[in-house]
Amino acid sequence: MKTRHLRGFLDEFLTFRGAETSPAGEHLLRVKLPKSLEPAVGRRDLVLAFNLRGIEEDPASELGTMGNPIFERILGLARDGGVAGVRYQKVPPAGKALAAAPNPAAKLRLAPGLRVDAPRAVLAPLWLLIFRAEYSLEEQADELEMVPLDGITHQVLAQTPELVDYWEALSPKPPAAWESSSPFPLPRPVVLAALAVLEKRLRKRLGKIRRESEGHLQTETASIEAYYRQLIDEVRNTGRRWALAPAQRDEKIRTLQLDWKRRSDDARRSWEPQIEVALAAAGAAMLARVCWTLSSAVSPVGGRSRRRARAPEVQISWDPVAKQFLLPPCATCGHPPEGELSVGEAGLSGSECHPSVEPPAARGHATH
Repeated sequence: MKTRHLRGFLDEFLTFRGAETSPAGEHLLRVKLPKSLEPAVGRRDLVLAFNLRGIEEDPASELGTMGNPIFERILGLARDGGVAGVRYQKVPPAGKALAAAPNPAAKLRLAPGLRVDAPRAVLAPLWLLIFRAEYSLEEQADELEMVPLDGITHQVLAQTPELVDYWEALSPKPPAAWESSSPFPLPRPVVLAALAVLEKRLRKRLGKIRRESEGHLQTETASIEAYYRQLIDEVRNTGRRWALAPAQRDEKIRTLQLDWKRRSDDARRSWEPQIEVALAAAGAAMLARVCWTLSSAVSPVGGRSRRRARAPEVQISWDPVAKQFLLPPCATCGHPPEGELSVGEAGLSGSECHPSVEPPAARGHATH
């Protein structure tokens, strides 16, 4: 995680837990913890530094990195309890937003028979998900990664916002006349989409770490090999006075070879980089959206009553700030739908989309 994101995360988290925080310079954050957190952290007053410049400015500060006991205790609070928060965008009057929204039937390619209901002023989440990445190699410091993900499109933002500034600009209270429901619990498709984004980031990083670890492994296995070859040569060339019976010599050599293999296998496991990922915090920034329900026409179900089955429905939205439509992922390919839009039991599909064996929202993994 970049320094500004780490600083933003700690500032927001500690404030959420009742601490008083204030900047103490470009690279420092002054913190006064509530009495309830003193037993867990060790003291109430501290200054966190986010790089070596901060340490130079205040030698008594605590470096915010893995290995520092104070930082690890603070991170432990987030790890054990997790953090979840909801805030709301400052929005225009609902009536004004509804009046300014375009008609999706005129702007989008809709399949024949699709019905569009009346627009609604709705607040939908932009997810700010913070993951903790723990590396198996002691040399590699653990990291925090933030994934900002739109709750409708499941697409990551092109630019990651400055967490503290962005969060503080939002309101803790929902605006009047806008539909709003709790975004939690976190939807599974959102988690999987975020993990897919995180996987791409970590895969590149893991490749670099693996190349570095291979060099360390070669050095260690060469040292192990030299050590055991010397021991085996000594057993084979022992003088007459200390000579072993052939069977004893062969058994001792076999034991050394087995121990050699065990040590080599241990070294390979030790230098094989792995990453464990866990969700440490989730923030939902509820943003203004104008939403419509798209539903497809259905035929009557057989039988004397000729009752009608429930028509498949999906929600589409308009972003009044970016002035663009927001569509859920295509049920066919998992990407933004393209071409003529249709609605089926699986959801929204585009006529120009192609089936994918592994759509983006299905590739989340917690361990690599």
